[in-house]
Amino acid sequence: MTPFRLIALDLDGTLLPFDGVISDRSQRTLERASSGGIVVTLASGRPFPAMLQYVEKLAIGAPIICNQGAQIVHPDTHDLMHNAAIPLAPARALLEYLQPLDVDVMVDLNEDFLVRAAKFSEEFFSDFVGRPYDLVTDMSAGLCRRPSKVLIMNTAEENEHLLTALQKRFGHLIRLLRSHPMFIEGIPLGENKATALQRVTEKLGIPQEQTMAIGDGDNDIEMVAWAGLGVAMGNASPGVKAVADYIAPRAEDDGAAEAIERFCLNR
Repeated sequence: MTPFRLIALDLDGTLLPFDGVISDRSQRTLERASSGGIVVTLASGRPFPAMLQYVEKLAIGAPIICNQGAQIVHPDTHDLMHNAAIPLAPARALLEYLQPLDVDVMVDLNEDFLVRAAKFSEEFFSDFVGRPYDLVTDMSAGLCRRPSKVLIMNTAEENEHLLTALQKRFGHLIRLLRSHPMFIEGIPLGENKATALQRVTEKLGIPQEQTMAIGDGDNDIEMVAWAGLGVAMGNASPGVKAVADYIAPRAEDDGAAEAIERFCLNR
């Protein structure tokens, strides 16, 4: 069996079950992998500040993949090693289109976050963003820099129709994907977790076949397909399961830990 030298894990629905807490088993398993010389990193749709507590808890020293792969951040210095952005004109056009709709919107400008709260509370956004943000009413008017990501929060049912409309109108300018039933994300074209993981492995000198990637959402499909061993969680979407080499138990049953123990720790 090929020895794996790098493990990339999605956070929500993969390493983190619904309660958002890393289990003791997962913590121990990742510590064992790291102490055995395997590089562990996280690959999430979250911005880096919202990932920081998990980066610190797991003592991760490898580059962190954030914002669906649009950003790669050094965990110690917080320097951006890769930073793609949506061009200003299409970003403003998207926000203008969203303005009359009853949806929550968050714009990541790297150092700053803009939030328009419609359904979710300010307390929710404080926890979700992980740092101070500016609460605004007109998103496009406050946009003066190219954003790394635009996040739209809406009901799962309404998002089915909204995503189709947004892709038809803006899909040639912005990559629009559904990372969660309630989340639609807009990121730069050509960016995903697989392109980011490839950048990380090239920097670290690790061959593709010695990488393992674990995920659950449609935003993980490219990464799971690209890795030397792609793992889908038991709770993963059909799209992730279709490209995976192995289907692990669900997140609440420590599926990520089980897969790492099975393929990396010879258990």
